[in-house]
Amino acid sequence: MKTIFNTILSLIVPFLIAMSTTGFAVVHGALGNIRGKAGGWTFSVLKGQQIMKEKSIPFNPQSTKQTAIRTVFRKIISEFKPIAQDWVQTLWNPFAAGKETGWGNLISKNLLAMGDTWDASKLVPTYGSIDPPLDLAATYDTATGQVVVTWDDTEYGNRESDNKDNNLKTLEDDEDVQFSDIGSTDFEEGTATYFIPTGYTATNVRVWQSFRSLDPVTGEVTGVSNSATCVCTAPA
Repeated sequence: MKTIFNTILSLIVPFLIAMSTTGFAVVHGALGNIRGKAGGWTFSVLKGQQIMKEKSIPFNPQSTKQTAIRTVFRKIISEFKPIAQDWVQTLWNPFAAGKETGWGNLISKNLLAMGDTWDASKLVPTYGSIDPPLDLAATYDTATGQVVVTWDDTEYGNRESDNKDNNLKTLEDDEDVQFSDIGSTDFEEGTATYFIPTGYTATNVRVWQSFRSLDPVTGEVTGVSNSATCVCTAPA
């Protein structure tokens, strides 16, 4: 069919088309009742007249920056997807309003933070109204896989002693999101211990620490803090 259309076009276009001012052509002659697409044209019939319109091509920018942003977008999805079920459901979904989704908000916040270059040090693992932890420090024992995180346990602002810990670990060399914990350690304890696989270099492990508040009756998450981050050191 396309070959026939193209043949017809090559024969009649120079002679039988009267171009209108509305962005289409009315074809006069014995072309008949043709409907469909051929070449760069779409054929239809309107009030007995054969109409031929040039097909529009959707605008899909492929600038260097936009291509880079799309790459970051895909990277964010691929990195968080393995931990999305627990992490997003617990720390993002409760705060999605209207038609928002927790997953969509996580992607949006991280894309806004990074722009057109993926940088794991700019991750936004959590986003909320509770004051984030201060003076964060962490050690990683390459032999045991133990990660010990400490923070200033002084209460201030809207941070409460029984806020529970959330922890994310990334690897600096390949900038991958690797391990997450929705913990039960209270903020007032000032320290929490986690375990990841052994064999990494301590300074290659970055931790992200945040806290969440819970409804005392239902146990539902009612608030979350932004995340503080630091790179691990080897234990003394």
